Amino acid sequence: MARLLIIDDDVETVKIWKDYFESRGYEVVTAHDTAKGIELARLHRPGCILLDVRFDREGDEAGYFACKKLREFYPDPIIMLSAYKVEPLEKVQGLEFGATGYLEKTISLRELEGWVAAQMKSFGHQIYRVGANGEIEVDTRQREVRKGGRAVPLTQTEYQLLAFLCAHRGEPQSKADLLDLLYSDDEEANESRLTSHIYNLRRQIEDNPGKPTVILTVHGFGYRVV
Repeated sequence: MARLLIIDDDVETVKIWKDYFESRGYEVVTAHDTAKGIELARLHRPGCILLDVRFDREGDEAGYFACKKLREFYPDPIIMLSAYKVEPLEKVQGLEFGATGYLEKTISLRELEGWVAAQMKSFGHQIYRVGANGEIEVDTRQREVRKGGRAVPLTQTEYQLLAFLCAHRGEPQSKADLLDLLYSDDEEANESRLTSHIYNLRRQIEDNPGKPTVILTVHGFGYRVV
């Protein structure tokens, strides 16, 4: 079931959208402020986010800054929506902050669903292939990792960590950024947990976990996938 996150302080709009998308088979998670929305995005990993631009208690541009914050860890589609007529420069600003679409709320529910479905299909879901001859596959649609065609049993946290590293293949990721990705609670975020997850991933996907060739340590910094 596709999961959708709606972040909007208009309670009536949220209810209408939630009821509609649930009737169309989506799992819908909602938040009425940007801080809660960011927290839920970390927790639930939705396939797409609908994000309001303006929040009465947070400011006219709160949605832009929330979008920028989401892009620190969230790789999937973010569609921004405005209750007002959208000017071309506003669309550009939204895209610069990381949005993949910018629409007016006057859009019909059917057309909005079309945007969500199309973006989830073309933007957010793909298969990353790493390792020797691409034998390790990370399928973001099925949320599954395969090695040599066989499913690899991973925890949700291990999958999330590997998928993020693969999405940024070749780029070193700091331990601090990876902990922010995995844990919203600072008390849970510690390097020993991250080290344990990396150890488990290597044990599952590396031919020789003691001499890894897929998940490499960047000494004094973090990890990268090659």
